[in-house]
Formats: sequence, C-alpha cells, structure tokens
Amino acid sequence: MDTTQSINAGVAIGFAQTSDIVPPATTARPVARPAARKKTLVLSGLAVASCAATVLWFKAAVVISEILASMNAVYNAS
Repeated sequence: MDTTQSINAGVAIGFAQTSDIVPPATTARPVARPAARKKTLVLSGLAVASCAATVLWFKAAVVISEILASMNAVYNAS
C-alpha cells in the first residue's frame, strides 16, 4: 500500500467513525462580535501605521543621505 492509498484509507476510516459529517449550520459562519470587529480594526490600524512609519523612515534616510552628499560636495569644492 503506497502513501496515497494509506491517506485515503485513513480519511475513509475517519469519516466512517464520525456520526455527523456535515457541520451544523450555526458553526458554518460565526457571527462577528463587536469586540472582534474592534480588534480587527485596531490591528489593521497598527499595520497601516507600521507601514507608514517604515516608508517615512526610508524617506528620512534618503533626505539625510542627500544632505550629507551636498555637504560633501561643498567640502570637496573648497
């Protein structure tokens, strides 16, 4: 018996041992509670804020690099 047959046999045995294969309709789609919505909103806000902070950090690095390059050019010109 190869691996695929073993897996298929295990799945068949598992289905045969369960009394109710179809889940009840109430567990198919849980209702989102206000606390879960608030948590999702807060986590989304944190994700957006961290992305914005990363973009601003790289922008600051570019500006600092340009300032140092212009200072270097002024120093080398004199």
